[in-house]
Amino acid sequence: MAGLAVPDLADGAVLDLLEPGGGRRRAAVAHRRADALAALGPVPAAVAADDALAALAPLADGMRPPPCLADTGPGVAGPGVAEAVPGTASALAVPVEARGEIFGVLTLLRDRRRARFGTESLALAAELGRRAGAALAQARDHRKAQDSEARERTLSLELSALMAAVPAAVWIAGDRGDRVWMNGTAARLLHLSQAAPQGDPQGASQGVVADPDVVLRQVRRLRRGGEDLTPADLLAHLVKPDCPEGGQRNVELELRARGGSVRHLLGNVAPLAGPAGGSRGSIAAFVDVTAMRRAERTLRANEHRFREMADMVPAVVWTADRHGRVTYVNARWSDWTGTPATAAAAGRWADCVHPGDRDRVLDRWRASVADGSPFEVEYRLRTADGGSRWHLCRALPLRGARGGIAAWFGTSVDIEDRRVAEEELREARRVAEQADRAKSQFLAAASHDLRQPFQAMRLLLHLLTDRLDRPEQRELAHKLSVALGSGEELLRALLDISILDAGTVSPAIAPVELTPLLVRLVSEAKPQATAKGLRLRLRIRSAAALTDAVLLERMLRNVLSNAVKYTAAGGILVACRPRGDRVRVEVWDTGRGIPEDRLDTVFEEFVQLGNPERDRSKGLGLGLSIVRRAARMLGHPIRLISRPGRGTVFMIELPAARSAVRTLPPTPTKAAALAGTVLVVEDDALQRLAMQQLLVSWGLTVRVAGAVAAVPKAVAGIVPDLIITDLRLPGEANGFDAIAAVRAAAGRPVPALVLTGETGAAELRQAAERGHRLLHKPYSPRELRRVLEDLLPRA
Repeated sequence: MAGLAVPDLADGAVLDLLEPGGGRRRAAVAHRRADALAALGPVPAAVAADDALAALAPLADGMRPPPCLADTGPGVAGPGVAEAVPGTASALAVPVEARGEIFGVLTLLRDRRRARFGTESLALAAELGRRAGAALAQARDHRKAQDSEARERTLSLELSALMAAVPAAVWIAGDRGDRVWMNGTAARLLHLSQAAPQGDPQGASQGVVADPDVVLRQVRRLRRGGEDLTPADLLAHLVKPDCPEGGQRNVELELRARGGSVRHLLGNVAPLAGPAGGSRGSIAAFVDVTAMRRAERTLRANEHRFREMADMVPAVVWTADRHGRVTYVNARWSDWTGTPATAAAAGRWADCVHPGDRDRVLDRWRASVADGSPFEVEYRLRTADGGSRWHLCRALPLRGARGGIAAWFGTSVDIEDRRVAEEELREARRVAEQADRAKSQFLAAASHDLRQPFQAMRLLLHLLTDRLDRPEQRELAHKLSVALGSGEELLRALLDISILDAGTVSPAIAPVELTPLLVRLVSEAKPQATAKGLRLRLRIRSAAALTDAVLLERMLRNVLSNAVKYTAAGGILVACRPRGDRVRVEVWDTGRGIPEDRLDTVFEEFVQLGNPERDRSKGLGLGLSIVRRAARMLGHPIRLISRPGRGTVFMIELPAARSAVRTLPPTPTKAAALAGTVLVVEDDALQRLAMQQLLVSWGLTVRVAGAVAAVPKAVAGIVPDLIITDLRLPGEANGFDAIAAVRAAAGRPVPALVLTGETGAAELRQAAERGHRLLHKPYSPRELRRVLEDLLPRA
């Protein structure tokens, strides 16, 4: 507006520019003394301008008012003239326009003291509005041009930065195909020197400009949509690609690299639209997929080798994706099932699983896929001939770099022959075990009946020996006693082994005080050791162990008996050594020793070292076999150390106990003579007679009964001092019932001795719990007398 003078027809002028949306912005205020319409600040003449403009609102709202004003209501003095404040000022408003566009409103103001605007002023005011509009339009065009250039410079910089940073090869070809612009990535792939950047003919950015022939020389192979194209088609493809309207083409290139290597590029080519809608060239973007193609070739080669090797494996080899869908099976699948591998990969592998196993296999497979656990199942696979064979299927998850499951690898091995062999072996083992149990159970059950005749012979032999006077008769009786003892020892050992093998013994683990047990065992073995001139010593520290007292006693008695038998000179030491939470019982001897290669052999049945003549006085070779069986049953480790010519030490380790009860009575003090009344309850007539005569010969009064029912009559009118009863009696009652009946009639706990051919631990524990002494058949009269001396009142 500079240089546009305010005509003399007005005292002041106000220029209001229209804002988008219908608003109005005060742009300039001037008075007649100003040289031009400019932002002069408030003047007195502008004070009334708002009131004047308020009357000219229709002009602003219409955006394109006519050159002269319409009727505006009261206060209108003429066309385009309004009296802003009646009697104060008049105003003339004209549009400020150019090129058919309204920019604002120019309002001319005249003081009230002057004449009001007339129609003659309209032409001048309209020209003034047009000149103001032209000036505003020129200023706006200049600003738009400056803004467009700034935007283009910004876009060019951003595009250059993008092309330099993008990890893809980008080039732009002109419509004539005479040169190609490319970014730095493309130039490096084509081995072009990246000199000073040159301007892109399209003006999009800056980069390297190359001759298309240079690009052609670097291209070895062109593929489009999976089809090979000749190099002659390349330029046309790059300049004017045959693309669907608004679309693009996928292209794969092979570039010759230095050293003869080839690089693979994969990307898209699209046309560049021109201003008039035509094509002005093309733009292509490629990424280097050489490593991916190399990995694909390696993967294909590895897959080929894997499948060749898998087809050679005599088992089904298969893979599955992370969701459990089978993706591959080898040739064995089709060989065995008669179905194509594609059926298994299509999810129909379960159709070949035996219907009786299918749900179990599927449930297990789903569980493994869900939690990632290894898969293993035995199932029947249906074969091509309509049968089925057992298979063992295993699979492991293959995990990726982040630990997630990427795939599954599995095998299915034919185990039909193994299953048949295992079943046959199980059946053979079952039959053998059944026969062994039958044998052992028979021996254990027959223990009582087998011991009975030996016991009767022992008692009768003792009575016979007491009646013999001539030396040659007593010598014969002694030989008979030795033969009978060998038979008793063999029977006892065989029955012990059979009972341990039969599993009829259930250990009763409890705290056991070891001192009284060891003292008693040493006392029993001392007469035999003394007779051989051996020193038998006991070195113990008070200790208790968690064990079965009866089984432990058998073990220690056999070990100690072996030491006495196989020690010719020197001595034997029995020691008890606490070791933290363990207690070790040791038996040392100075015998001949055991060679190192025979240390395990001595625990086998009927094995005796240094006794080729099978001298029965040296035992039967069953004692250590019983020791090993009992030790295994109790879980007590046995250790054997021996040096030939110097001696042997047996060590048995027991778990220590904090407290123990005395389960075995102390060694009794012998009485000078026996006296009292004894009730004998025995169902075997021969043994009952022999026992009666033996006890009478010892000075005792004897009452006898053959069954529990006969007990009341036998003790009528008396209270016996001792009850001697066989454990097994006719009917459902046993020796414990006979003792209970006598005690109930007597009103006091009469001492009792239970005789039995049973060797089960249950009977021994029951006798101990009831407070009864127990003596196993066959026993010697000496053993019987020792017990009677302990139980009967002293004379």
